[in-house]
Amino acid sequence: VEQISDTVTDSVDTVFFCNAIHYISDKESLLSDISKTLKPGGKLVFNTSFYDGAHPPETMLFARKWMMRAARILRTEHGLKLHKSEKDQSRKQLTPTEYKELLERSGFRITKQEIAKVQVTMQGWQDISSFEDFILGVMPGVPLEKASAALKKAVAQVFEEMGVKSVPRNWLDIVATKA
Repeated sequence: VEQISDTVTDSVDTVFFCNAIHYISDKESLLSDISKTLKPGGKLVFNTSFYDGAHPPETMLFARKWMMRAARILRTEHGLKLHKSEKDQSRKQLTPTEYKELLERSGFRITKQEIAKVQVTMQGWQDISSFEDFILGVMPGVPLEKASAALKKAVAQVFEEMGVKSVPRNWLDIVATKA
């Protein structure tokens, strides 16, 4: 997608960019490239669950307990520590307002912006704990297999301790029209 105007040679009506914009370090160049592929009035549709605001305030206790427990498991079972200076691009998160400003600077007008709250079960959080980019973001510098195992074990313990069946996460959905 970072070279979309090189690979999509005809103008298109719509570009869907699902749950991946947070990976792109130069979002302005990406949006400029997408704009080149869109017909006048064309739409860009994207979503992300990796943005500043993805974690509802009522989930902060869960998140802290989960990450602290996972770090403890890494330390006690594997003798490993996190290397917080090695932040992954997907963890450098924009706010919805920053996405709006970025789109406007790139010649887009937002026609729809919604935040959908999704209930994520323990299995969902364990699945996320297998996702390499999530692991790199929350456990930088730790071997993936060990970090994943610690995250999975920790989330199961925290779900049991807190007595919850699911924990919500917000998804940012945006539809923008090329001006």
